[in-house]
Amino acid sequence: MGSDLLTVLQAAKYRNCKTIIGIDKIPSRLALAQELGCHHVINTTELSNLSDIVPKIQSLSSGLGCSLAIETTGYPPLIAHAVEFTANAGKILQVGVTPPTATLDVPLHHFVSFGKVYMGAIEGDSVPAEMVPKMIGWWREGKFPLERLVGFFEAEGFEKAVNGMKDGSVVKPILLW
Repeated sequence: MGSDLLTVLQAAKYRNCKTIIGIDKIPSRLALAQELGCHHVINTTELSNLSDIVPKIQSLSSGLGCSLAIETTGYPPLIAHAVEFTANAGKILQVGVTPPTATLDVPLHHFVSFGKVYMGAIEGDSVPAEMVPKMIGWWREGKFPLERLVGFFEAEGFEKAVNGMKDGSVVKPILLW
């Protein structure tokens, strides 16, 4: 689920989600997700076919699928599978940015026959004036491990930040000017 996987994980923990499943292709991010409270992780590079993710998610969720899928990659094939592995009356929340020309090819009967909802969110659909103070409070209480999620890089060396995101050594790079 990309670098936002760990941010979403924090939100899921605060909402006391019963089962939290993280999906990514970078082992270090999956390991950190487990350290931070993810119940199950799926490394997409270990699947013989991306469609194998559907029965895997269903098996980790009592055969029903997940009630909420928060898609953070913006990768259309994974988004299409999220529509499949989401439970009846479940929601798929799109927070990952897709390329401007990306399209989604999904069977529409999933929405009418099974009551699924697909929706987008901007900035987590939060009110920054309310959310930022909450997050600061969680950080002060030791509940939001910001230090494990961010890395600081000089702007002149932005390539290091990009490479850190790609190899998983940094989750959220911050450029210092």
